[in-house]
Amino acid sequence: MFEFELFVFVVILFVFLYSKSRIDELRDIVNNLQAKLGVAVRQREAGPEVPVAKTEEPPPVAQEMPVEVMRELAQQGAASETIKQNAGGQREDLEFKIGSKIFTAVGVIAVLFAIGFFLRYAFDSGLINETGRVVLGVFAGLALLAVGELTCKKFPSYGQVLTGGGLGILYLSFFAAFSLYEKMTAPVAFFAMILVTAAGIALSLRQNSMALAMFAQIGGFLTPMLINDGSNNPHILFLYVVLLDLAVFMIAFYKLWQPLSVVCFIGTIVSYIGWYSAFYNSPQFVLAQGYLSLFFAVFLCIPFIQYFVKKSPENSWDMALVSFNPIFYFGMSYALINPLYHDIMGAFTAILGAFYCFLAYVVGGANERDSLFRHFLLTAGFVLLAIAVPVQFEGKWIVVAWSAEALAFIITGFRMKFPLYRALGHLLFFLTLFRLLFFEGNLPVLAMPILNTRLLLYAIFFGAVVAASYVYRKKRAELGEDEKSLVSVLELGASFTFLMGLSLEVHDFFESYLYPMLWTAGGLAAALLSFKINSKTLRVVAYITFIASFFRLLFFESGIELANYMPIFNARVLAFAFCAAAFRGYLSLLRYRKDKVSSDELGFFNPTLFLVFHFLVLWVLSAEIISLCDREATYAAGTAAFDFENLKNVFLSVAWTFYGIGLLITGIVRKAVYNRFLGLALLGIVIFKVFLVDTANLSDLYRFFSFIVLGCLLLVAGYLYYRYQDRIRDFVKGK
Repeated sequence: MFEFELFVFVVILFVFLYSKSRIDELRDIVNNLQAKLGVAVRQREAGPEVPVAKTEEPPPVAQEMPVEVMRELAQQGAASETIKQNAGGQREDLEFKIGSKIFTAVGVIAVLFAIGFFLRYAFDSGLINETGRVVLGVFAGLALLAVGELTCKKFPSYGQVLTGGGLGILYLSFFAAFSLYEKMTAPVAFFAMILVTAAGIALSLRQNSMALAMFAQIGGFLTPMLINDGSNNPHILFLYVVLLDLAVFMIAFYKLWQPLSVVCFIGTIVSYIGWYSAFYNSPQFVLAQGYLSLFFAVFLCIPFIQYFVKKSPENSWDMALVSFNPIFYFGMSYALINPLYHDIMGAFTAILGAFYCFLAYVVGGANERDSLFRHFLLTAGFVLLAIAVPVQFEGKWIVVAWSAEALAFIITGFRMKFPLYRALGHLLFFLTLFRLLFFEGNLPVLAMPILNTRLLLYAIFFGAVVAASYVYRKKRAELGEDEKSLVSVLELGASFTFLMGLSLEVHDFFESYLYPMLWTAGGLAAALLSFKINSKTLRVVAYITFIASFFRLLFFESGIELANYMPIFNARVLAFAFCAAAFRGYLSLLRYRKDKVSSDELGFFNPTLFLVFHFLVLWVLSAEIISLCDREATYAAGTAAFDFENLKNVFLSVAWTFYGIGLLITGIVRKAVYNRFLGLALLGIVIFKVFLVDTANLSDLYRFFSFIVLGCLLLVAGYLYYRYQDRIRDFVKGK
């Protein structure tokens, strides 16, 4: 047991010595910089030296030496002299560190080990009784404190190491008196360690040593753990911790020792969580929440003191305290309040978030918008406000509140000129969309189409994303290159939300043929808006929805039930006609606004949409012919059913032929090359079908009809080409 305690003490002492060494190095660097700055200032105040003209003639060799060679030699000489000086300074610094700091630290540790081995020998041999051991340890600690105090003025580092060793021996002596030998009661040992901690803090201020103060604080927080008899005394424990925190609070008015505040904060967390896990129960709620709030207030004030009173520059230690203090306070408050008073937990979180936003408003003035301190406060406030929603509410209200908060984050990010808030807004939008898709998809049994909470939530989220996209477009000049792409992300998110919300309504309440109609209408709306606001992203959305609608029509909406089939006036024709008309409308718009699109986009989608439009018309026309003949064949018997199969092939050939001729006529009259080429291609398909397929499958009568109709119409097509050959040639030549 003794070896373990000695090992723990040595580890703590080593940490102290390492921290002390690093602080001394930083102090040396600052002193060197100040010395160099002072020399430069004195030289500037003295003015430039006036060179004295020399009457001696330079040697002949120097006159004959080129200027470039002289300059190079001078630079090499100066560089070699600098290297020698730096090498000598490094050797001196290394030698001083080894002789003064490292030897001193190792010497203290060696002495401690020697004392430990001697004491163990004395204890095992019975030369010193238990009371004598404690008294000997106390006198040894006081002696080291005295020697450290006497030597600290002339040799600060040496004196501070001795002082730290003395404090450690005192802590160890009182702990041994209480825990190992039972020569002290818990209150007496506790009071003795309080005195040691107070002495350590006082000596650290006197010797201007932050490392010594940190060592005293660590010993102070270890005291309740070492002097622990297993009883629950929360007032004594927390008042003691408050005294330690207030000591750091008072030090903040005089010293810029931010790491000390963080060490004290960590000690407070460990002490509080240790008590909570061991002794807390619901009757102690007021006590636990009260002391927790007191700790929170102390560590909230310390960064403000450093920032406003001491005018310290913002650093990572202050920002760490500003960030983790509300995290600890909220986390422990949730553990205390939520099991007993769940209904007020959301309000508590929102008030805490609003309080941090108010603090950020107080800190930031007109000239302090870029203050990192203010941004950290406001970030904590925004995060707490976001957390308040799921803490208090359930279901749909989370989506509503998060959508509003995400938009507020983005707007505030632009007003504060701080991209982090905009990033938080996008993160909250993503979380809201995730919740919409995976947690808000179900509806109650008696829900109404359109007028239901799910579609309302999608509409609210859609509105928030559209508003955010509008803000981004309005503030585009303030965005960096990486953030400009977020405008497209928001537009894609808004389009997806709009189509997803309405698609869910179709899935739950309407017929499936409305899917392609809805998607096509949404794509057409996006395309119209894209030309109005000059957004390529929305046109991409339009093309994606058009493709989805096209394949939905072909693979899911082409079939129909023959029992309830009505030619022409059915859902299939309606869906195909609507989508085809929308595609043709967008094609006309694309041609009309060709100055707003790139040549590559126009060159690809102009013929593609033209082909898609006519393909859909031919597809639905053929599907109607097939469905009509199949329905009649179902009710026919014997040879009549075979006749309807023949009629189906004949009608298909006739319909395709008439359609091809129509395309040719339209192409000749309107000088449209796409129409003529498509008409020729379609007539070629009909010729192939009639001569190969129909000849093989049809009876003679139906072969006659197929060939006679095809032949007559082909003769008409040939006549048209001969009749209007001049117009066609002029059009081909571009006249």
